[in-house]
Amino acid sequence: MNYVNRASKLANKIEKRFSVFGSDIEIVDDEFTNSRYIFEVKLKRGTKESQFLKCCNDVKLALKLPLFQHFKRGMTSFLAVSEVPIRENGLGKILNSPIIKEGKQKIPYAIGYDPVGEMVIGDLAEMTHLLMAGASNSGKTVALRSLIMSIVCRCLTTQVNLLLFDIGASDLKIFEGIPHLSHPVIEDAEVGINVIMELKTEMDRRIAIKNNDLGEFDKLPAIVVVIDELASFISDISNKRVGKTVVDSISNLLRRGRHAKIHMVLATQDPTLKSIKVDIGNITSRIALKCAKFHESVAITGKGGAEHLQGNGAMLVKIPQYQEYTYVQGAYMTEDTIRVILQRFRSKRYNTRYKFMVSAAVANHENESIHSNMYHARATTVNKSIQDKNKELADVIEWALTQTEVSVLQIQKQFRIGNRASQIMEKLFELGIVGDKFAKLPRTVIPNSKADLSPEVIALLSYTNAPNTPKQPITETIYGNDECEPKVLYRMKMSANYI
Repeated sequence: MNYVNRASKLANKIEKRFSVFGSDIEIVDDEFTNSRYIFEVKLKRGTKESQFLKCCNDVKLALKLPLFQHFKRGMTSFLAVSEVPIRENGLGKILNSPIIKEGKQKIPYAIGYDPVGEMVIGDLAEMTHLLMAGASNSGKTVALRSLIMSIVCRCLTTQVNLLLFDIGASDLKIFEGIPHLSHPVIEDAEVGINVIMELKTEMDRRIAIKNNDLGEFDKLPAIVVVIDELASFISDISNKRVGKTVVDSISNLLRRGRHAKIHMVLATQDPTLKSIKVDIGNITSRIALKCAKFHESVAITGKGGAEHLQGNGAMLVKIPQYQEYTYVQGAYMTEDTIRVILQRFRSKRYNTRYKFMVSAAVANHENESIHSNMYHARATTVNKSIQDKNKELADVIEWALTQTEVSVLQIQKQFRIGNRASQIMEKLFELGIVGDKFAKLPRTVIPNSKADLSPEVIALLSYTNAPNTPKQPITETIYGNDECEPKVLYRMKMSANYI
């Protein structure tokens, strides 16, 4: 069967199926390109566009077609249809194409392929900032990796630097050690706080340079800040005042970052203001992957639709080259291939790694000392963070040993630590302080005596000064008579700072 007959037969099937679902359409033209049919659709009298769009997914399922995607060019509607699975979503093909090699993009982003099968390449420098949202396992991590690989493979370290926030996940750890990083991959919220504060200072410094010497400013590389799981980063900040400062700093970077060649890429599952706390009104370039709920699609696209996306990597994209949201199949590269490519970059010797790439005119000792906190934030802050966490855990352990049962809610109320309480409870279980969970009941405290405590727990207890426990010496009057139940006796000793 030749192309004309196949196209005509498929068009008739589609028209009849739409008619069954209550939408009358006419396919007026067709062409075959990149292993798919492109049908031009005309709505018949009495059929509204909203009604037609609502039926598209039903028709796709009814006909069992691997590809059945609606898109528009101007005011004309089209359907991209394929009877065989489309495998053309390789990132490597885009990165090696003349379009991106010889393109004018300052910060290229190989996004993927449109419904017709053409490559979609954005320029982050024109987007200024980018918001990416989608449910778990929708392809958000793959999309972020495609962005970072586009920068690493197509930009010099003197052109673009990267700051990668990977708090609450480990998806970006694969990029640790590449020469484009201005700082090691940030996995701790406390380190992230310091980096955000220093980044705001860097923005102010760059704007001052721009006002005084435009030539020197032009030599500065752009800084691309990628924050994966933004909501997790904000929620991990226990101090509300510090959290408010961080949110304000991110909002400030979104407002003025374009003047300093600083571009923010924010990724989250739930893009609502209640979840991320950050005003995203200044971000006009957006990518919506499959969302779990309708209101999440509305939060990122202003309308529904993202909740109906099918398949990993399917996304609705709005970037400067598109006036409205366009369906794109995200580009993909295996993790093994990414590791092989990145190893080539790590093998090269770069003296500028983990520093802002500044020109010789501004990279003097004074500027170096101003930003020393940024360069050494990981070394100094991690130690402080570990000590603070050990102190917090020790306080919880000492309190738990005075109880017979403890729950996550009790820990939250006693220490006001919010979402980290569940993580601390799991740590208590690992240390043998509490038993395993059963339904939603409080967990039983296990140790009966000092001998039951592991050396690790005893070492942890040295971090606490026990400011809330009684300091009087242990006497017989504290516990009552000799018939006192042993576990209660032990807990009273613990509450008196026995250890």
